[in-house]
Amino acid sequence: MPLPHVLRRTPAALLLLPLLAACAAPGGSTSGSAPSPASAAYDPKIDDTVTAMQLDADNFLTNIATTPDGTYARFVTWYSEFEMKLRALLVRIDARPDGAAAHARVDEAARDLEALREVHKAGVLSQDDAQKFRVKLNADWTALLALELARPRG
Repeated sequence: MPLPHVLRRTPAALLLLPLLAACAAPGGSTSGSAPSPASAAYDPKIDDTVTAMQLDADNFLTNIATTPDGTYARFVTWYSEFEMKLRALLVRIDARPDGAAAHARVDEAARDLEALREVHKAGVLSQDDAQKFRVKLNADWTALLALELARPRG
């Protein structure tokens, strides 16, 4: 099929102008993807979930440090259930277009939880150990809440 008349007489550089303009425009791209969306709005479900998880972890650390039979075997179910809550929180955070910072904080909480588990497997947690992990986990929850509370209200 022959080229249309306009293409035969138009310099090649002029044919590239629309493509160049698209690339130079704010958010422009040649990949076909849309510009990244603005920051997602505040999500009360994330706020409520993080707050509930902080309370759950604090309650656990308080009880475990004051329970005479505070062995890991007695509390293994709590660890599994808490990990499920962390994964559920990640699913919600990852559904956002701008959830990378919050995802990193959940990953940090998961690492702190795993460190707690390893110390607990070695023996009953002391009140000092419980307090050290409370401080670490509270820093994770505080950072997650700060990220959420800074979001625009929808």
